[in-house]
Amino acid sequence: MFDIEQYGSTTNDIKKNRQPCRNPRPGRVMLPDAPFRAPSQDTPMKVTMLIHEAPEDVAARTDPARAAAYWGAWKAYADALGATGMVQGGAGLQGPETATLVRGAAVLDGPYSETREQLGGYFTLEVPDLETAKVWAARCPAAALGTIELRPHLVMMG
Repeated sequence: MFDIEQYGSTTNDIKKNRQPCRNPRPGRVMLPDAPFRAPSQDTPMKVTMLIHEAPEDVAARTDPARAAAYWGAWKAYADALGATGMVQGGAGLQGPETATLVRGAAVLDGPYSETREQLGGYFTLEVPDLETAKVWAARCPAAALGTIELRPHLVMMG
């Protein structure tokens, strides 16, 4: 967990105390001008739920034999999650064959289907705590065979 006391409260404090960067081009790493703020226990936190699915599960979206079950599970989950009022946004993503990657000056077009799992979509949630997000991640249809990654949003002051 990010400890604001360890690194200071301003960008300059963070720059002075940061660990060595693993990025091969550290000159391209930019720190925001606003200081960081640790999440408060009294306010909800924002979390993005990244949904990683196996290629065969992504293929179920358009497979006539499996599409009804796939979309039925997702509709039930999205409806239940939406009823909580925690959903701030989200989307299902097209397959990796539509992807474009930008690395430095290079632009690489898909497909990238050789990966074990594909980013199938995401939800942005406002939850009272990380435990609530974990409960909903475990209920996600993709959790049975894929991976659900929860990433708390960075909170900035100012």
